[in-house]
Amino acid sequence: MCTFRATILVDIMVAMVTISNAFPATPSTEPLHLSPYIARGELETARNLSKVGDNCDPETRSGCNIKIPESYAGFLTVNETLGKHTFFWYFPSQVNLLVALRVFC
Repeated sequence: MCTFRATILVDIMVAMVTISNAFPATPSTEPLHLSPYIARGELETARNLSKVGDNCDPETRSGCNIKIPESYAGFLTVNETLGKHTFFWYFPSQVNLLVALRVFC
């Protein structure tokens, strides 16, 4: 039974390494907290930092096989005293806004 569990653990670890190699790390491994930029009025900076891009290596252009639609992601502070944040991932509408709104009416 212990051998079986050890084998599963090794398989999981190998899978994790394989997945992490398939999706290279972003330039920053720290969470992107946008609230300080917004509070200082640096909206353009917040927008640029939160834009989700491809994970291509800029020098070799490797890893460019996935097309990512325009989107923005980051954390917004919801309770500064307790240090609580909420994650968002925003995808702008890809159709005319008036047409999209008619779907809900």
